[in-house]
Amino acid sequence: MRPVPAPPIPRIAEKLGLKSTRYLPPFGGREERWVNRQRDLFRRYNPVYACDNPRKMTGYNTRVQFNQRNMTAFGGLFLPLLFAERLGLREPLRRALNHEGLVYGTDDLLLSSVASILAGAPRLYDINVIRRDKGLAAALGLEQLPEEGNLRKKLACASAEELEAMEQVNATLFEKTNRTEDATTVGIDLDLTTVTVYGKQEGSEVGYNPKKPGRRCYQIAVCFLANNGDALTAELRPGNTVASTDFERFWQKILSKLPSNYKVAVVRMDKGYFGDRIFRVLEASPDIFYISGAPARNVLVAWARENLRFKPVSRSAESEEEQNGVRYFVAEGMYAFQTWEAPRRFVVVKKLTPNPDYDPDRVMVDIFGEPLVPPFLEEYTFYVTNFSPEQLDAEGVWHFYNERGTVENRVKESRLGFALDKLPSHNFFGNAIYVQLVFFAYNLLNAFKRFLLPLEYQRKNIRWLRMHLLRLPALVTRKKLQWVVKFPIWILDRRLVERPLRLLAEGKPYYVV
Repeated sequence: MRPVPAPPIPRIAEKLGLKSTRYLPPFGGREERWVNRQRDLFRRYNPVYACDNPRKMTGYNTRVQFNQRNMTAFGGLFLPLLFAERLGLREPLRRALNHEGLVYGTDDLLLSSVASILAGAPRLYDINVIRRDKGLAAALGLEQLPEEGNLRKKLACASAEELEAMEQVNATLFEKTNRTEDATTVGIDLDLTTVTVYGKQEGSEVGYNPKKPGRRCYQIAVCFLANNGDALTAELRPGNTVASTDFERFWQKILSKLPSNYKVAVVRMDKGYFGDRIFRVLEASPDIFYISGAPARNVLVAWARENLRFKPVSRSAESEEEQNGVRYFVAEGMYAFQTWEAPRRFVVVKKLTPNPDYDPDRVMVDIFGEPLVPPFLEEYTFYVTNFSPEQLDAEGVWHFYNERGTVENRVKESRLGFALDKLPSHNFFGNAIYVQLVFFAYNLLNAFKRFLLPLEYQRKNIRWLRMHLLRLPALVTRKKLQWVVKFPIWILDRRLVERPLRLLAEGKPYYVV
């Protein structure tokens, strides 16, 4: 192996007069003797037998050919795409954007983007890498997927009317996959996630950005059903907005998207939604209960210490926290800030963690007799709710709110698994449409798991599904008027493919000669 160029230090190499150099070959010593031994075998024996190692591929006994036209790296991805067509979503997608293409319709552009999102492409331009994949093209009835520039141009000139049409497509998907026999009560989980941008995209502003303070960003307000994890609505906002910004309109938008047989029973929110204005909007509906996190402000901590009587919370003796000496206490009381018209019920959880700096053999006290180094470190967590103590006790409020942690996982999956934070356009409405497209893919896969997969696989995340179903290699051929997809024999469970395909084929036409 020859030496290869070593890149200089970026930006400053030329200014500092640094010379370029090369990397020496990494092969040497014992590896070099092995190479010489291999060459000797080639001289003494037939090269075919000299490289005969049936168990392992090496650089000497392996040949590469590029001659397979019908291979696909996404053998199982055609199943959720067929599910979308079976739901009748092509027609709503066709009307979502103002597009008149000679080869590709609007539904082709959008479903190709959904396919790339489900395939794990982190950015929009990665469609170009997979656009010639035989399996994806056959699933959409195309010769090949459209170039990413086709959709990017549409997003660059998108309008508010097109955004509304895309939101209606998501509403149609939600309605079709959330029908119930009887009226049902649902829970709503609200959250706000920040998306950092690295340019000057329209609508991005400097605002609350916990990971990269001072950077321009967007805020995305999301609403999930606590029952099944479906995303009810998602709204792209400028970066300088907060959760309380225009909350009344956002709440009415949520209610308008619910099916007629759904009734909201409870709303769970993190401490970003803590505020009198938001609480008054929810309290206007007497049948809706809410639990919101509250920031641990000094005034609240002082009030809790002086006025509340904490009761110990029994934890499992097998828990890791219990074994490490961590203890929990819970209390409740009525409290009102100066700007509030009336007090509200607060539930306070106190966590005591053993202080690693505390030495029981050397206890130092102040003039009041209090130890300078306390044996335990205190941590307070506050929740505000309109549940009465008879309806849900203090410990029940705490545990029920903690179950809201699932919404954090859903937001995390939408970012890491569906590339929600990779907004592709400089146009605000184009980015808003892309957010709707991401949650379309999220809800489509969520419903696909719920209705078509075996029960034991319905709670698997997108990473697991890509590994065991969506990104399986396969051979796609056409034989006797049918498509034949040949999967590897080492597939985890054949029911992952057979059961969805059987259910999608229900109601197929029968021909009588």
